[in-house]
Amino acid sequence: MSSSLTGKNAKCKKCGGTFRIEKYAAEQSVSMQTMEKGSGCSWNVGDVILDLYEVSGLLGEGGMGKVYKVKHKGWNVDLAVKCPKSAELARAGGSENFEREAETWVNLGLHPHIVSCYYVREVDEVPMVFAEYVDGGSLNDWIHDGKLNTLDAILDASIQFAWGLHYAHEKGLIHQDIKPANVMMTSEGIAKVTDFGLAKAVGMSYGQDSFEDYGLNKLVTPGGMTPAYCSPEQANQEQLSLKTDIWSWAVSVLVMFTGEVTWPSGTVAGEAMKWYLESMGDGLSNKNLPAMPDEVAELLTRCFKENPIERPDSMFDVARELIKIYEKLIGKNYARTAPEVSTATADSLNNRAVSLLDLGREEEAERLWTEALRIQPHHPESSFNLGLSQWRGAKITDNSLVRLLDEVQRSHPETPIVKYLTGLVHLERDDCSLALKYLNDIDPTITHLEDIRYAIVYAQSQKGRSKGCLRTFTGHDEPVTAVGLSADGRIAMSGSLDKTLRLWDTETGTCLKVFIGHTDGILSAYMLPDASLIISGSRDKTVRVWDVKSGYCLHTFKGHMDGVTSVFIEPGGRNPLSGSMDETIKLWDTKTGTYMRSFIGHKGDITSVYLTKDGKYVASSCKDGTIRLWDVSSLRCLHTFKGHIGAVNFMSVSKNGQTMVTAGADKSVKLWDLTTRIYSKTMYGHGEAVSGVFVDSVGKTFVSVSHDKTMIQWAVDSGRGMRTFEGHSESVNAAALSEDGRFAITGGDDKQVKFWDVTSNRESFRAPMMLSQVLKSEAAFSAMAAYSQELKEAKKCFKEGDFKKAAAHIRKARSQRGYSRDIEALTMWMELYLRFPRHKFVGGWEGVTFKGHSGSVTSISVDSHGKLLLTGSIDKTIRLWDIESGDLINTFKGFPAGITSVHLSEDGLYAVAGTMDKTISFWDVQKGKQIRAIKGHEGVVRSVYLSNDCHLAVTSGDDKTVKVWDVTTGRLIRSYDDHTDPVMAVSLNADNRFFITGCADGKLKVWEMTTANFVKALATYEGHTDVINTVALSLDGKLVVTGSEDMTIRVWDLSLGKCVKKLEGHTAGVTTVSISADNNFLLSGSNDNAVRLWDIRSESCVRVFKGHQLGINSVLLSRHGRHAFSAGDDGEIKLWTLDWEIDDTKEGRWDDSAYGYLELFLASFVPYVSGSLARRGKPGWKDKDLEELFYKLGCVGCGWISHEVIKKEIKILEGKKFSK
Repeated sequence: MSSSLTGKNAKCKKCGGTFRIEKYAAEQSVSMQTMEKGSGCSWNVGDVILDLYEVSGLLGEGGMGKVYKVKHKGWNVDLAVKCPKSAELARAGGSENFEREAETWVNLGLHPHIVSCYYVREVDEVPMVFAEYVDGGSLNDWIHDGKLNTLDAILDASIQFAWGLHYAHEKGLIHQDIKPANVMMTSEGIAKVTDFGLAKAVGMSYGQDSFEDYGLNKLVTPGGMTPAYCSPEQANQEQLSLKTDIWSWAVSVLVMFTGEVTWPSGTVAGEAMKWYLESMGDGLSNKNLPAMPDEVAELLTRCFKENPIERPDSMFDVARELIKIYEKLIGKNYARTAPEVSTATADSLNNRAVSLLDLGREEEAERLWTEALRIQPHHPESSFNLGLSQWRGAKITDNSLVRLLDEVQRSHPETPIVKYLTGLVHLERDDCSLALKYLNDIDPTITHLEDIRYAIVYAQSQKGRSKGCLRTFTGHDEPVTAVGLSADGRIAMSGSLDKTLRLWDTETGTCLKVFIGHTDGILSAYMLPDASLIISGSRDKTVRVWDVKSGYCLHTFKGHMDGVTSVFIEPGGRNPLSGSMDETIKLWDTKTGTYMRSFIGHKGDITSVYLTKDGKYVASSCKDGTIRLWDVSSLRCLHTFKGHIGAVNFMSVSKNGQTMVTAGADKSVKLWDLTTRIYSKTMYGHGEAVSGVFVDSVGKTFVSVSHDKTMIQWAVDSGRGMRTFEGHSESVNAAALSEDGRFAITGGDDKQVKFWDVTSNRESFRAPMMLSQVLKSEAAFSAMAAYSQELKEAKKCFKEGDFKKAAAHIRKARSQRGYSRDIEALTMWMELYLRFPRHKFVGGWEGVTFKGHSGSVTSISVDSHGKLLLTGSIDKTIRLWDIESGDLINTFKGFPAGITSVHLSEDGLYAVAGTMDKTISFWDVQKGKQIRAIKGHEGVVRSVYLSNDCHLAVTSGDDKTVKVWDVTTGRLIRSYDDHTDPVMAVSLNADNRFFITGCADGKLKVWEMTTANFVKALATYEGHTDVINTVALSLDGKLVVTGSEDMTIRVWDLSLGKCVKKLEGHTAGVTTVSISADNNFLLSGSNDNAVRLWDIRSESCVRVFKGHQLGINSVLLSRHGRHAFSAGDDGEIKLWTLDWEIDDTKEGRWDDSAYGYLELFLASFVPYVSGSLARRGKPGWKDKDLEELFYKLGCVGCGWISHEVIKKEIKILEGKKFSK
């Protein structure tokens, strides 16, 4: 680009937008020469295609097209690009046939003797194949250049050739055009079969040559074959099997010995070989080539059998026989080993998916990305591509994608590409400021990558035109409940609970007028597009119409019996309309000051009203969950629109009267076609109730606002959430758009009015799909082979019980590129969590999201083995989930009120639940039946806990009591009434000797359970300065963790009787905590929407998990350490996978830290004294109880101690503790 262009405007090649060319851009030299539409490609060395591929040279050219060598500028990797001629594509039946056949090659995957086809992409509507570049030329070249001049070399190439074909056959693919020209050779002599699937695509062109043009055998017949190498069945156009490739392979081997093709058709290759063998005996063969050994001749003879059934069964059998021949004739072992079958990697699946998407096959692409993420969770490119595809397909919002990528970044802190990908998303959502925040934060050592630098330049050039908040208006003293905007966006209006209306100049931000007259808070207001009149409704039950220019109140209408929650007025001030909390809608007469129509039928507060242009119809929305259409003349309800679950909070109708948008308390937005009177789309994106909507004048876009503090801009035609705007610090109550849809105005509980640029008519940036960087197939297959071998060794070590060696092998397996999070290796690694201590957190990522609850999830519980998940919600249901599959097992219904707390027994068989209506219920989980329900508290039940032996349940509540229940009979055993404030949380130790409580007064108390008459707590701990929301007792009963509204977490040592750690980091009250089985880590959740993982030893936060839209109510660490769980007000439960480094250096016979668990084990099986909580006698347990102890010791880091040693220590301890 010439420096003379600096300072001028240029058009972006990616998005079509214009931007100023800065000095930096002028200094770059980026050329691109694309094809004319419909023509073949003609590229020159140095051309840059799609801003990504730099042309290095022309590798070959034939009648069907050209093959170029290009360098992928982002990866610094050479690729081969096969460019078919468009005329030949048309003759072949169009691009689709070529794409379909090329895809069979892509789907072959990774093999060292197959040229890897990475993806198919369209360039100017012409499909192009991007494949591995092989630097040594073709096998045909090697034959003619005399490089195969020894028997060793010929047999070596033939064996590799056979292995590659066998792999393809195992994948169900027959090549159909096997010949030396379709085998590439690396400079190290590795043979790779190429052009799979293209034979059929090329063959459709009738009589044209293939991509390779090496001067001989160009003719390709309708079957896609090369005559000199074809089998009899190919020549006869019969049904083909893999045996046809065996024939053509044998012909290719024959050529290696003859040095050239001397026959007109491959069908006579057998005869040609006989002639060659005879000439070899007569001394007439090529003196520069080795003679064909008898053993090879015998093998080829079998390959040339006319009847395909009589040929060898497979290319693997052929290769195996050739190896024997090699070792016999060469006199040494064959150096290469047969490759194992490769498995798809996340990288390869991602690239295949990008190829499919490029070809318009979105559903298949998303399936492959999903599979890639199953294999490697949080794979950056797959996460980005799938999220981007889903966002564009209106399946998720931009905010969901940004949250996902932020979480991917947290799980890949060492991977700078995630910041680049997030920056691209911000560019597409037109937030250049946030894009620059991410892009400028990328490690400077890689910012020389052109794509990243381009994105930075683009973001800087567009920053001033980006969507966002232009201005914030302050002046109201109470929440803003209504807003309006003039047609040109220059004048804004706001109404507030402070009883005033305000008029604003949007350009300067100054308040032009304050309208005073209402005697109570304003609940609704509407300004005409020409900003001439404002109509307002108030808690004072009146409707007022204001003249904007003078500021005078023109009319005051009285007649409603309750607050006026919605108003509307036609241009010119005709027919003021209002809706009220009195469930009526009134149409007013401005001459008489009284209403002339009253519409009755709704059963709740009217939330919005609208009058059609012709004045014949009224539309209204209501908290009864309906929208009604009324006939003005007859007052009759013509139609009732239903679909929302719960209140309809607002309604907006397009200027042409065809489209209606509604906002629901169910967090959804619905689009309705008023001509057909049915809803066309339902959109979700807000985390809380949607409070307002406003559709632009032409029905192209609309905005919605919510109690979740955001505004979302939507496209009407696709339902896509184009941009989520954040800025309000509290609920957003109202929104409006200028007539052209360029500007928006919002008002919220934070008393602020915000003016936004939401321009949607300019062409936006479109982020490119991201391909995973490819490795040369040898390197990629080497990594796969090393991974497979290490896992094989690890499995062997597992069987032998050598877990230390198994750990070493799994580490090596996971160190291979692309395999760090492979599911098989990760699963094996997690098995070691029960063998060795987990001493360092390595990483964590989101796994399953459990969805189904329709309200906040208040409590979760998991069985001791981490197989079952129990969840309770304010939606009055409890749900049981299978953790491994993510499937819902059962839903427990019948509760009269929301669930506040649930606890699942360690064996997953029983559960206890507490509710808002003072009830405690006991459940048989396996049967899904309620055993009994008890009203035992005088207030909300805050916390429930089931003892390990399922004998007792402990509950606490707002009535300031803690109660102990006999689970079997439902009898109240004891009530502890010594609290002075609500008891927010309770937890019971493993042998039922004591429990702990966290109180609203900020105190932690420890209570004994075994004495006959109890008066006071054993201990009271103070330190928190606000309500204790949550408590967690360690597995060994030595530590207690508390979380408080004071935003801190405290760790208490009960043996020392004091707080030993104080953890700070949350920015809102800590609502929930969970401690790891080994006492080294804890998990916390807060109303700041974050889940934090802490290292107790260092008092540091090692990971912040962000995926919830709203506050967190419950978190759990699974006992075995594999998973963390979180649940919140957004109604979702998330499973987070935890990756730990283990300490496999433990040696010796015993660890004294295990004694505490043995003591608890013995104490747990001492029988109860009849009718008492006291225990007396000798412990008695069963084998299954002992197995549970072994498991528990594994969870706490003592799994390396042998079971026999544990049994001996139990006997010794039992003798000491329970001897007479």
